[in-house]
Amino acid sequence: MRRQIRSRPPSYAASSMMRALPVGSPNASRPRRGMGKRAKKVTLGDRGPPHSNENEERGKNSIFARILENGLDISAEECKLVNSMNNIYPKTPDILLTYQSQRLQDLMRQILQCCQERMLFESNKFGLLQAELKCLMLFDSERYLTVKGIAQKMEVAKSRVTKIMDGLTKKGLAQGTEDPNDGRVKLLSLTPAGQKKLKEIGTFVREIHQKILYQMELDQRKTILSSLELLRSSMEAVKAELK
Repeated sequence: MRRQIRSRPPSYAASSMMRALPVGSPNASRPRRGMGKRAKKVTLGDRGPPHSNENEERGKNSIFARILENGLDISAEECKLVNSMNNIYPKTPDILLTYQSQRLQDLMRQILQCCQERMLFESNKFGLLQAELKCLMLFDSERYLTVKGIAQKMEVAKSRVTKIMDGLTKKGLAQGTEDPNDGRVKLLSLTPAGQKKLKEIGTFVREIHQKILYQMELDQRKTILSSLELLRSSMEAVKAELK
């Protein structure tokens, strides 16, 4: 009769194997795979904070969303970040173009407003209406002008030019003479007092622009002049397309 052998439970076998290992063995204190306490489940909190690049990407995306939804209501630091996104986000040129075009529009409006304020100051300083001041400046490069020519340069009606010239004539700054070749045409010119006033205005305007350049370094002056020339040529090209 065969002797029936009882199998020992797995836990007992495992404990026996651990006891059989020598004391100095490297595996003496390490439980076998699948035995002993289960490994602690790793959670998101145990992995530490997300990578800084992920936070940076989220910040950039939030700025893009704010530009699209709220326009340009962003801080100066965020403006620097948006300006550097061209290389980081090559697939989003439309967003950058929207920001840049809006920024160009704002700058052009501010520059135009500054020029209008300067014209108002000149008008009060020299005792002339702004239209009279503009008309007087046209004679800086022309000795004689006609009503038609002034109307084209100022982009106003000829009747408006007539009123402007009447105001300058009453102030003793302009005069009119008949064209010797065509009696129907009236030639307009400045009187000696008008020429003196024109020189005073020219000197004042030149000093104003010199003071603006004094606010910049020499290299910055070259850069701004080159950029303005590029801007002017771009504006002329767009104007030609609109005609």
